[in-house]
Amino acid sequence: MDMKKTVKQAAKLLGIKGKRKKAQSKAINDGLNGHDLLVIAPTSFGKSAVFQILALLKGGLSIVVVPTLSLLHDQAEQLQQLGIQAEILASDCDSLCEEDICEIIRQYGHLILYTTPESLRKLELLHTPVSLLIVDECHCVVSWGYWIPQRLSENWHLS
Repeated sequence: MDMKKTVKQAAKLLGIKGKRKKAQSKAINDGLNGHDLLVIAPTSFGKSAVFQILALLKGGLSIVVVPTLSLLHDQAEQLQQLGIQAEILASDCDSLCEEDICEIIRQYGHLILYTTPESLRKLELLHTPVSLLIVDECHCVVSWGYWIPQRLSENWHLS
């Protein structure tokens, strides 16, 4: 499989035009090779493009933890308008259960699930592996508390 061509196809699906920055390409390659990533870059650098391309290429369930409802809705709606399977799990939306998540993944091959830290806490994934866990605005993690790593080890299967 030609990985450059595949990344280019995913970028095209996301409406991303032009060449990727060297740091974006490196992060995408590292992510595809199974490495954990911490991408620190200025606004408009294309950090979201990195995790969205990875989510499409890896398939399965990608969870994006976002600190604000407005950002969560903006990002999910942009992807939905492009025909990409993105759902929201937050206090102002209908709940998704594990069965719903599995059905979407079976049908489309992937799901990018946007959620808040508070809603993430309630998500039960007993049989569904998580392909990617993305924390957008990671500087907020300290204020969210230390329950996320504990939650991951207790109730989720990271693939």
